[in-house]
Amino acid sequence: MKRINLIILVILGSASFLHAQEIITERSFVGVNFYQGEEQKTFKEVLEMSESVPQAYTALKKSKQNLLVAQILAGTGLGFLAFTAVNSADGGEFLWETAAIGGGLLLVALPFNAAKRNRVKEGVRLLNEAIMDGSYEPRVELIGNGNGIGVGLRF
Repeated sequence: MKRINLIILVILGSASFLHAQEIITERSFVGVNFYQGEEQKTFKEVLEMSESVPQAYTALKKSKQNLLVAQILAGTGLGFLAFTAVNSADGGEFLWETAAIGGGLLLVALPFNAAKRNRVKEGVRLLNEAIMDGSYEPRVELIGNGNGIGVGLRF
């Protein structure tokens, strides 16, 4: 019994330590990196952390939707431009209409990418406010798998 109390005390102590660490965003070439203290977090982990803060969760989900739309538009636009470049390199004539469509799709993707960045900033700001206010609560869960049963702390 003393051992269980010690384990619970250690888990809650570590939870209160991590509870006070805010999430920091850093722009990278391919997107946004998330850090909590020294540890790098994935978008999925930050999204799971934000489930207890509804406004932050909504902002992060919308940022993911904006990213998807931006990626589809940009990929299609690059496909049109690549087709035009390959056709021109093979000796065909340069297709200005196809190049214009590709460039237009790339330009349309830019506002969605900017909206994604703004939503990520807003969601992380709201999540950090909840963490610093103390209204963010980590969850203790009972975990069972093929290796046995255990207790997990989800942030």
